[in-house]
Amino acid sequence: MKIPEFTKREMEYLIEMCNFSEREEMVFRLRCKKYTLEKIAEKIHVCYKTAYRDNKKVKEKIIKVL
Repeated sequence: MKIPEFTKREMEYLIEMCNFSEREEMVFRLRCKKYTLEKIAEKIHVCYKTAYRDNKKVKEKIIKVL
């Protein structure tokens, strides 16, 4: 699953249905804008492993909803 491939409508639906934490939602929105995990970590001031873990949680929640 590639997160940047979601349409805006799908993004909003997933944000509503997945119950993301605040940071997970930031990661999701930035991934939809095609940010790399390295850039996301920089932007939200966390280490790469934290961004990676949040991205993994986001994908797991999306899979549950879909």
